[in-house]
Amino acid sequence: MTAAGVELCHPCQRKIVLAGGLLDYLSNMLARIAAYKEPQPTFNVFAVHDVEKLSEADAWDLLKRMRWPKTGGKPVCPKCMHPDCYDFASRHRHKCKSCGHQFTVTSGTAFASRKASMKDLLVGIVSLSANDAPSARALALKIGVDVRSAWGWAKRLEAMQ
Repeated sequence: MTAAGVELCHPCQRKIVLAGGLLDYLSNMLARIAAYKEPQPTFNVFAVHDVEKLSEADAWDLLKRMRWPKTGGKPVCPKCMHPDCYDFASRHRHKCKSCGHQFTVTSGTAFASRKASMKDLLVGIVSLSANDAPSARALALKIGVDVRSAWGWAKRLEAMQ
């Protein structure tokens, strides 16, 4: 790097101009991303009968606290990692104040395109995460979804582990 901010790349010897403001912006953005990529705290083991007692609103709150533990369940934009977001409570969606990206609690996860209720989703996750996980047919009967949906959830959880 020379004093003028020009650096020669080794493979192609092209000149890259790096402005001081851009370097500061990139280093700040990388630090913010690294802060959210650190290992997350683990949660207590949930029993299926405890999750079944939750209301739909409580299930949403639990998943928010599990998804964003560092902010206490306050949403963080998955696109730019900005912590300030608008809430659309009736639709369970959030909108980033910085980039305008709309997202939900399940955005960017294996369950992003789910159609089941959040409570059923949590019951399925807890059931399938247990040591004696039920079959897809038993899970489908328990939470009232199609066997193919329960099988798909099982495969997604299996792929995540």
